[in-house]
Amino acid sequence: MNVSSKSFNWIRTYTPWEQAQIWREKQRLAREDFETASSTASSTFLNVSQNLASGLGTIAAQRAYDRVQAKVKSVVNKQA
Repeated sequence: MNVSSKSFNWIRTYTPWEQAQIWREKQRLAREDFETASSTASSTFLNVSQNLASGLGTIAAQRAYDRVQAKVKSVVNKQA
């Protein structure tokens, strides 16, 4: 019984130069994906930070306003 192996000679293999170019292209695409994701995350964190600061400022202003109103109300009630 004779066993022979079949080879796929019709499949083109890449030259080392082509393999290097393919690898560089994959690295470039991966870097672009990372930079896009990084930029998106960075801008999202910046927006969250700004919204937090704005919200805290609004709360502080509202509490100060409420304190002033309470003080005015107490003064008016004392005079009446």
